Amino acid sequence: MPSSQGRPITLADAGWLRPAPAARELSDCAFCNLFLFRHVHNYQVFETPLPHVRGSAYDGAELVIPLSGRAGEWAALLGETSWLYPFAQEEAEALSDRFISSWNEADSDYIYAAEQFRSFQGMKKRRQQLQHFEASFGAQAAVHELSDAESLHSARQILDLWQQESEAAWAETDYTACSEALTHRNPLALFGLVVEVNGAPAGFMLASALSPRMAAIHFAKGLHRFPGIYQFMFRAFAQRHEDFELLNFEQDLGNPRFRQAKQSYRPIHLARKYRLRPKP
Repeated sequence: MPSSQGRPITLADAGWLRPAPAARELSDCAFCNLFLFRHVHNYQVFETPLPHVRGSAYDGAELVIPLSGRAGEWAALLGETSWLYPFAQEEAEALSDRFISSWNEADSDYIYAAEQFRSFQGMKKRRQQLQHFEASFGAQAAVHELSDAESLHSARQILDLWQQESEAAWAETDYTACSEALTHRNPLALFGLVVEVNGAPAGFMLASALSPRMAAIHFAKGLHRFPGIYQFMFRAFAQRHEDFELLNFEQDLGNPRFRQAKQSYRPIHLARKYRLRPKP
């Protein structure tokens, strides 16, 4: 359990640090995200006056994630400029008599029907990319669960090569978080797949279950020399994990390139993450 003073999140918190049920399909509250991006957001765990996590949003706002208690008790967690976070739209509306709300479009999660990635129906360009991969590499492509030392080694090779291909420095990408996710994939309850083409590593994915019906896709890395690798991976994942009705591809961080790419897969909706403060 957390101490009475603020402290960093650790892997030992995986067994208890869970958000309220209404927020569990919002990607920010997945334990793996709280842990892997603890340095980015300066997350700290507090026990008093109620268990909560405190940190900073990408836009600099101070956020408080309550882990227990009732709405009437949460005001004690807030400073003059901090916000309770994150709340699904339904919960924010239910609390509108006591709290003002705000949301940032860049924080919204992209939610897709998993069936879309099994068929790519209605996504002509993405389907063509998949067909190109199958025509060029399909006969040599092999999909493996990311579950042993060999598949982990392949994933690390892909991550290193992906970073070399990136236009941004490693400190400006999610390289460090992704590397740590591979190292701690079991305690973080992450699962995924690796694609190899003719024995050469080509791409990998890491995901977690937000709920019985929804998986969050936390990391997907593919190499430029295998055009269509992302479409091939997404379909393979959706086919192998048929229990999930929905896939959460997380937020776009306000990055126009991320936004364009995620919108091209035709999300069924964007899940807003509301910030709340008590009304004056």
